[in-house]
Amino acid sequence: MRPRRPGLHGSAGLLLLGLAVGIAQPAQSRTEETNEPAITVSIEGPDVSEQAGTATLTVRAVTSEDRRPGQAVEVHIARAGSATEWVDYAVPGDIFNSSYVVTLAPEAFSRTSDSHYVATNEFLMAILDDTEDEPAETIVLTPGDSDAPRNVSFPSAYSLTLNDNDEPSITISFEGPRQIKEDGGSTAVTVRAVTAAVLAPHQPIQFSVFIRGTAKPPGVNYVADFESFGFPYTLTLPADAFVLSTDASRYVASFNFTVTITDDSDVEANETVELSITSAPFNVTSTAPYTLTILDNDTSLAIANGTAEESEGPMSFAVTKNSPSTNVVTVEYATAAGTATSGTDYTSTSGTLTFPAGAAATQIIQVPILADSNYEGDETFTVTLTGPVNATIGTAAATGTIVDDDGGAVSVSFEAASYTAEEGGGASVGVTLSAAPGRAVEIPL
Repeated sequence: MRPRRPGLHGSAGLLLLGLAVGIAQPAQSRTEETNEPAITVSIEGPDVSEQAGTATLTVRAVTSEDRRPGQAVEVHIARAGSATEWVDYAVPGDIFNSSYVVTLAPEAFSRTSDSHYVATNEFLMAILDDTEDEPAETIVLTPGDSDAPRNVSFPSAYSLTLNDNDEPSITISFEGPRQIKEDGGSTAVTVRAVTAAVLAPHQPIQFSVFIRGTAKPPGVNYVADFESFGFPYTLTLPADAFVLSTDASRYVASFNFTVTITDDSDVEANETVELSITSAPFNVTSTAPYTLTILDNDTSLAIANGTAEESEGPMSFAVTKNSPSTNVVTVEYATAAGTATSGTDYTSTSGTLTFPAGAAATQIIQVPILADSNYEGDETFTVTLTGPVNATIGTAAATGTIVDDDGGAVSVSFEAASYTAEEGGGASVGVTLSAAPGRAVEIPL
């Protein structure tokens, strides 16, 4: 008893048996007929897609003389190639035979205008669609029979290409900077498509890029290579645009476009241009939307220098927001030592200033000053602004000057108007300072 192949029994097997147009006939015994005309047999047919369902193939026999053969021609067709029978395709007839027989009866031959006789017989091959993403495969059909009469020749095999219709999985992403200043000009953004395996797509990849965000339409805040703000722009990546990656692990295609920013004079919050993928084929997925933030340059902050005497207490630094804003503006600040020393001359200070939305305004940073009784001259430190939100920084650093108030310069006097010393001896000279010095005092004599 013959084993039954999975999936090919019952009604499915009967369906395959009914696909033939030229019905297979049992092989008949053949005799050597030297009076028969020479006949050349070939197979013809188109390449097909995996989703075609069937492929119509033709067995063609041509005599070399102007006469009809006297006996039937039987053509045994063997199958080979990279495609797998009963997985990628199936032939009609007995599913357990290694070859399929097509018979051309003598009366099937008809005379042609070039004085030959030709007979054809079509048969159907079932094409089995699968969901596997794979390269194109071949079905090699070889006509012939080792027991064929001498007058019948089979010069070549026929190779049918079975084109896969299962596209590889593709991921699309946007690549580019995440921020640009309003006066930054333009920036390039790249659409990048990557296959999930070492297989190139067979069809063009078409999808839409949807634009949204808080930025105004093109011509106001930015101009892009898209038709209009908020409406999809259709982009097509041809199949031949995909090239093998440098590590040979996948196929990659890319498309570049430019976003040009329009610098305006409006005081406004930072705005965004968001790009996302829509209307993509089933095998295409996308990463998270790409967001480009336009940093407004029409609200700026500036810090002014500060001055205070040593004994006056905290030193004040004025930070000014130059114009109204629709958003809350914040900025960080911190002190840094100069000739003045933190912990000795002033207290290190840092923090965040917050300007509410609304009109221009000024806020004050106060830095504690530490008084002493040493004369040391005026000393300095700096306060620097960093990390603005919803604004830019015009003047980033200010100098704080601590004015020494310890009695001015230290004066030097001698205790006596004159001193006497013996020859070869010495004398003690008394020197008096008017105040305690902040540093060593040198007195040239």
